Amino acid sequence: MSPSTRISGFVINKKISRDHDCIVTIFSREHGKIYAIAPGASRVNSRRNGHMDTATLSEFELQEQDENRMPRIRSCMNLNPYKTIKKYLPSSALVLSIFSDINKSLPLQMSIPGVFPLLKSLLDWLEEKSHITKNES
Repeated sequence: MSPSTRISGFVINKKISRDHDCIVTIFSREHGKIYAIAPGASRVNSRRNGHMDTATLSEFELQEQDENRMPRIRSCMNLNPYKTIKKYLPSSALVLSIFSDINKSLPLQMSIPGVFPLLKSLLDWLEEKSHITKNES
């Protein structure tokens, strides 16, 4: 990654770090699974908090740090929050399980061709299916 890079990817995990920082695990087409730090993102009034929910497709601007530190998230913007999936419990449970498996099984910074488009297709299909199922209830 260059000193400042824009990538789009799924938030597959988010952990609160010291104070109000978050360590976000991002799965992108170009870089595979990467960790990035979002300073102040766990504060209640943080503008970034909603853009970094698990199972959200977002565009991130990452600022590269020295080689011993993870990149820093300078900005992020939702591309697709997949709200319908998150409102429908069976779809939400399935997606969280898939994202947990991806987080555990994929190595850092290794892009595996075909995984990102497959995951995006699955989430798009579930979003559509959850919308139809929810309306039928």
